[in-house]
Amino acid sequence: MAPILTAIIDDGVSGTCGVKEHYVVAGKEVMPFIPAESFHGTMCALAFASVTGMPYCLSICLCRDENGNLCSDDLITALQWCIGKRVELVSISAGAVRSDKLCLLNDVIQQAAEAGMIIVASADNSGEIIYPACLDGVLGVCSDYLDLLADNEYAYAADSFDGINWVVSSDSKGPESPVSTDYGVSNSRAAAIMAGTVFNAMRRKPHGLSADSIIRELMEAAKKCGDYGNAEFMRRKIKSDYDPEQTVIVLLHGDAIRRHDEIKELFIKDGYRVISVKDEKPDLVNSIFSLASLNALNLIAHATKPDLILADIPNHEYLMRMEYDVLIGDGNMPDGEANEINKAGNWTLFIDCKNRTDGDIFTAIVNHFS
Repeated sequence: MAPILTAIIDDGVSGTCGVKEHYVVAGKEVMPFIPAESFHGTMCALAFASVTGMPYCLSICLCRDENGNLCSDDLITALQWCIGKRVELVSISAGAVRSDKLCLLNDVIQQAAEAGMIIVASADNSGEIIYPACLDGVLGVCSDYLDLLADNEYAYAADSFDGINWVVSSDSKGPESPVSTDYGVSNSRAAAIMAGTVFNAMRRKPHGLSADSIIRELMEAAKKCGDYGNAEFMRRKIKSDYDPEQTVIVLLHGDAIRRHDEIKELFIKDGYRVISVKDEKPDLVNSIFSLASLNALNLIAHATKPDLILADIPNHEYLMRMEYDVLIGDGNMPDGEANEINKAGNWTLFIDCKNRTDGDIFTAIVNHFS
C-alpha cells in the first residue's frame, strides 16, 4: 500500500525533524527550500510525530505578517500545490482573522475536499473567526484550555460559534513520546496532535476509504467523549468530592471592574483563597463564556478549590444567560442595560458599587455568605 502523503503548512520545520521534503511559497510558485530553524513549525511537527511515530512527508513554509497572520494568497498557492501533489492530509497550525481572498480560499478548500484531502487547522479559543479553520471542509481545532482532557483525548464542541469541531488536549503521549509533553495551552499543538490522530485513523483503514468516512468515525469518537461545553460532560470530569457551593462566584461589571484588584486584596488579606479572571485578558474571559458559560467557572473552582472567584464580565449579555452568586455593578449603567440585568435577577446578592467603599463591598459579601 502506498504511504499516506502528509504535509504541514507553517513557517518551516527544522531539518532535524525527519521531514523528507521542504518547500517555500515564493509568489505564485512553490520552490524547494533549505530547512531553517523554526520554533513554531518544528514544535507542531514534533507534536504530530509524537502521536504517529513518524514525521510529516512535506513541509511548506509560508511567511506571516507582523501580527502572525497567514497571507491568503500564499495559503491558496500552497493548497493548490498540495492538490496537484495529491497530498491526503494537510495540517495548518496558523490562520488569519480576515481574508481579502475569502471566496478564492473557500473554492480551493472545496477543491481539496473533492480530491479527498483532509485539512486540519487550528482555531481560536475565544470564538473569534479564524480562517481557514472556520470554513466548511476544514476540521477546526482549539485547545483544552481548562485542562479537562487526557493526553491525546479529544471532545466535540457542539455549540461553538465559528464551526470548531474538536477540542483537543495540547499535551501528547505517543510511540515517540512515552511521557506527556507539556507546552501549556497551545491551539497550534492541538491541531497537529489532531492531525496525527486523523493520520492514525487513515492508516488503520483500507486504502481508498473516503475522507468523509474517516471524519465521521472520528466525530463519533469525539461525541462519545462528550460535548466540551455540555454540563453532563463537565460533571463527568469533576471529582465526586467537589462541592460547588464551597466557592462563591462574584462577577464584576461596568465601573466595578476597575476595582477588581482592591477587592481581591481585601479577601486575600483576610485569608481567603481567590482566583481572578480579569478583563485585561479578554481572550480568557471570552473563552470561558463562549465555550462553557458558568460551567467553566465551576470547573476552575473544582480544579483549584478557591473560596472566591472574581471574574470581570464587560459584556452584559453574558450576565443575562448565567446564574451566579454575586454581581457587583454600578449606578452608571445605562437604564436599559440595568433594567435587563435586574429583571434577569440571576444572582443571590447585587451590590451597587457607587458610593460604596471596597471595604463595604467586602463586608457585604462576607456577611451574606457567613
